[in-house]
Order: sequence, then structure tokens, then C-alpha cells
Amino acid sequence: MPHSPTDGGSLRTRSLLSAPWIKLGVLQKTLSRRKLLSRNWLKAKRKFAKEHEHVADFRRDLFFKLGILLTQDYDALISEDLDVEGLVQRGETGTRRRRLYDSTFSELRRCLEWLFLRRGRAVLAFPANNTSHECFQYGKINQNLTMEDRAFRC
Repeated sequence: MPHSPTDGGSLRTRSLLSAPWIKLGVLQKTLSRRKLLSRNWLKAKRKFAKEHEHVADFRRDLFFKLGILLTQDYDALISEDLDVEGLVQRGETGTRRRRLYDSTFSELRRCLEWLFLRRGRAVLAFPANNTSHECFQYGKINQNLTMEDRAFRC
């Protein structure tokens, strides 16, 4: 899922986070084949937990690097209060739901808010009601838009 700043650019992070999921799947399969609480099960569990920690650290590092880039270029962070649980429930495919769970919006937002406030920048949040369905110029609301529609023109 790309993150889009106001200057029209986008930051693709999906390819960076897809390889660890493959390794986690292999480790999970290895763990499931071990006898519960055996020595080999404990070793596999340790490896699996270590890889999970590696993915979390990598993601957090990526968020802080993104935050540093954004604080250098922008004076304010304006974010939308997304209902991620609602988005996950409305996700049509399993891949979309998994990617929404993987995106960790709350952690990204927390890192960005911390960096912006630390550098004395403004942080604003607005409610997500009809933001993608509403025309920004005239206020007209189109309820027929789906998640695949990227732009709304009235």
C-alpha cells in the first residue's frame, strides 16, 4: 500500500516486507510439524519468534526513516482516523485483508506523530467519514465508490 504525500509522489514499501512473510511461513510450517514442547519444538519456536521480532524491528526502522524524510520536507502532518477493522471486514480478498493487518497503521501513525511533535511540527487528525466519497471542491457525496476507485470526480 503506497503512502502518498501531497506533492504527488508515493513510497512503495510492499516489496520490502514481502520476503520476510515467506520465511515466516516456512518457520511456521516447521514449528507445526514438531512435537509440542519437545526440544526441537522449542528451538523452532525460538527461531519463529526471532524472525517475528526481526520483521517488527525492520518495520519500525522503516517507519522512522519515513518520518525523518517527511519531517524534513513538511511542516504539518495531517492524518485520517481510519477504521482499520472496518476496512479489513470489507476487504474482498484474503490478500487485501492480510496486507491491511500487516500495514500496522497505528504504529506508523504513532511513529510519525512522535517525530513531528519532537521537531516542533503540527500534527492534525480528522475523522474518516466519507473522505474518499466526498468531492473536495463541492462537497457532493458518492456512495457507489468501491475500494478500487482511486479518485472521485464529480
